[in-house]
Parts: sequence; C-alpha cells; structure tokens
Amino acid sequence: KAVIARRCSALGGSGGAPRVVLLGRGSSFPLPPRKARDTHAEKRCANFDTCESGSTGLSNVNKELLADFTKGEAYLMDGNCSAVRPIVDTIIKQMTVPLVQGSLRYAYKVGESISGEAKVGTDRSQKNAAEGAVFTAAVLPLVHECNVAAAKTISDEMKFGLYDQGVFPDFAAVKAAFESTYDCLGITCADVGGLSDTGVATACQDAVPDGDDDDDGGNTGAIIGAVIGGVALGVLIGAVIFLRCRKARLASPVPVDMMAPKEGSSELGCEQA
Repeated sequence: KAVIARRCSALGGSGGAPRVVLLGRGSSFPLPPRKARDTHAEKRCANFDTCESGSTGLSNVNKELLADFTKGEAYLMDGNCSAVRPIVDTIIKQMTVPLVQGSLRYAYKVGESISGEAKVGTDRSQKNAAEGAVFTAAVLPLVHECNVAAAKTISDEMKFGLYDQGVFPDFAAVKAAFESTYDCLGITCADVGGLSDTGVATACQDAVPDGDDDDDGGNTGAIIGAVIGGVALGVLIGAVIFLRCRKARLASPVPVDMMAPKEGSSELGCEQA
C-alpha cells in the first residue's frame, strides 16, 4: 500500500485519496464481499425500498460500492492514479445516501405531528432523537457546501437538545431541504427512496430531462399508433396476396410467377408476393 500511495501522491498529498478506497474495503485486500459492505446501507434500504428487490436483498448502494471498490483496487494496483479520483468521488456520493436516509428516518420517528400522517412522531425517544442528530451532523457539511439555507433548516430542526425541550422536527421541512441539494450531492430521489408509498414520506420525483416531458406524450402516442396501424395493414395485404397466390397455384399448372393479374384486378399480382 505504501508503494501505491507514493505512486498516487498526486491524488492528495501522501496518497490520501487512494487510502479512502483502501479503508473503505478494510485494512487489506482482497476481503470477502460481506466485509466491504456499508452495513447501515443494508438496514436503510429495507426502510426506503432501495434494495435490489425493493425491501430485500443487497442494497443498491452496496451494489455500486462493491463494483467501485473492485474497479478502484485494480486501478491502484496498476498505478493508474488519474482513473482513481472519479471513483473516489462516486464512492463518496454513494456513501452519502444512507446518511440522508438515516436523517430522514429519525426525523420521521420523532417528528412533529402532521395532519393526515398517522405514523409521524409515533416513535419518540431520546435514543431516536440522538440518532437523527448524529446522522444529520455526519452529512451536514456536504449539504452546507451545496446550500447554506438548506443546511440551516436541517440543523435547526435536528440538532442535539431539542428533544429534551419538547421541540420536535418538522419532517416535511427536513425532507424538502435535503431534496433541494440532491443534484449537488450527486444523488437522486430514486437513490434515497421513500419511507411510505403515500403522503409526505413518499420518494420525491427526479426531474425529467428537457425534451422528455409529458407534452410529447400525445405525439409519441400518435407515432406509435401510426406504426402499429401500418404494420397491421401490411400484414393484412400480405395475407390477401398469399391466399390469392395459393388459390392460383391449386387451380392452374402454370407457374404462379408467370401469371399476370387479370384485367381490372389489383396491381398486386402473385408474382409480386
């Protein structure tokens, strides 16, 4: 590892960036896949339906991390330092997802009651309030780098000591503040998921790229309809020609491809079939 660190010193002083990758895997490599996983991501994916199979299986975060660790390790062993930095950035983004999920989960558990949301604030305890504050503190510097106002909103709602004062977080405000920074953090609504299928805790919707909005739906439907109609018409015409030619073959010993269409008949003769 010392040799690799010297080779990749350009990535961050004394090999700091490569060391992030190595420490993500553990003290040495290769390691069994289980030890390379973010165990917190496994817990949260079951809550937010962001596992491979919804609420079960390997978390999408760890699926991406394992692939990135393997790729980064190969680059490090080859001394391909310039290829490692983008992978480290991707790893940081992926590891941000469980921190956001943890913050939202505990804001939901201890949050201020919301009309029509029966489950918000139904699991209040000092432990849950403290966990929410810890997860928030871990991710807040990244949020602050993206949006100072959003970071302040989250901090004001989730900081230590509020629970003992009888002050509970506004879950909707915390969720909206986080979501306003997703693009900057390099994560998506789909990455984070949602705590429920309905109401305030549902997953947000990622922005639709320009040119892919619903206004094109009518044109797309018309084009698809025209294509299907054209195919159906072509199949019908082909079937008619096939049956006509088959009948001609059965009725006459003259080769079908030598027969011209009768006067006044369709231009589509058997020889064209």
